[in-house]
Amino acid sequence: MKQRHRDMIIVAAVAFANHALTFLAYDWYAGVDGYSYDACGLQLVTGCFFDLFPVMLREPLIPLVKNVLYVLFENNVCALGAVIHALGIAAAVLSCRLGSRFGRRVGLALGLIFAVYLPISVYFHHISSPTIFIPLLLVCADRLCAWLKKPTVRRLLLLACSVTAAFLAKSEALLFIPIVIACGFSCRVRWQHAALFLLITGGAYAGVSFWYYQTLGYFGLTHKAGWVLFERMYRPPDRMFDPAAGPASAHVSAILDREIIRMIDRYDPRSAQMSAFMFAQKELGYAAADALFLRA
Repeated sequence: MKQRHRDMIIVAAVAFANHALTFLAYDWYAGVDGYSYDACGLQLVTGCFFDLFPVMLREPLIPLVKNVLYVLFENNVCALGAVIHALGIAAAVLSCRLGSRFGRRVGLALGLIFAVYLPISVYFHHISSPTIFIPLLLVCADRLCAWLKKPTVRRLLLLACSVTAAFLAKSEALLFIPIVIACGFSCRVRWQHAALFLLITGGAYAGVSFWYYQTLGYFGLTHKAGWVLFERMYRPPDRMFDPAAGPASAHVSAILDREIIRMIDRYDPRSAQMSAFMFAQKELGYAAADALFLRA
């Protein structure tokens, strides 16, 4: 136990050095898709869509946490950055703890790899999905190992809470649910735990999805139809926007031909195409805009 704590201290020291260098080397920035998280958080707490912003509802935890942190650390970027980098150091220690369940050397190696890896420290220099999701993922894996080793109700509840928080941050963490259920039903002792776990996590998913439906009109943790279509749009030019390709393409082409869109296109064609999609959402409605770009 003392050796494991010593390893964690070593990992924390190395991670601190890495994060300190990143903190000093880069100015604060919001992240590539930071605005979408900001807007999504505001949409969730107000229940209102914002004009000229596409329907791209994200899982609720990260947008809400991000907006709360902005309120708490308003006009104090250094303090906010220090808190986020501290979370990155904690994630490195968590990786060491997780690896140590498979051997002291494994834990130390995993922790050091995590601590010195520069892209990880950069992810903790701004608030994005990995900033919150990586620590939650490590906690879920650690709690799963603890529950498998000694299946107590307390450990099951901690596992259920951590998995719920993880899939409320990124829906990919829903994969933990079938994993836990499979582990539970493969052993007679744990099948009751697996059923309880399914009840807790399924209830949380249904509850949040219903909140989304009541507030924003979509049942589920996320809705990215418009974004998926936009990703299709910014690929190399083809006949998608050719007026001769059909009525839907002609409609999109007419939007792209507006003066304000052409002004944007001079500087960033990708932003011009996304702006056209936003105009279509504003004028036609969200579902109709999705259908229009899909037909195009």
